[in-house]
Amino acid sequence: MDDNLESIGVLDLSPDPRFVRVEDPSLGLDAFAGTVSDLHDEVAEDLVMLWKHYAMAPDANLSPKALEQKHRLLAVMEEVPVAS
Repeated sequence: MDDNLESIGVLDLSPDPRFVRVEDPSLGLDAFAGTVSDLHDEVAEDLVMLWKHYAMAPDANLSPKALEQKHRLLAVMEEVPVAS
């Protein structure tokens, strides 16, 4: 997974100066936080959740819309094994 938040979607410096936000509607990602570091963590958590619930799910368990989501995720992300 790329650590560059801008490559994920739109980095929005919100009108509310207390928050930064990143959004990628095609992936179902919409996260915000008080700092860029916290935003990075939030995006990582959201992407893990999306990966587990859509990309790793059997096709038969997904609705047509969820299956489209799965294909979008698989097109832009790949699973990287964590070193132990």
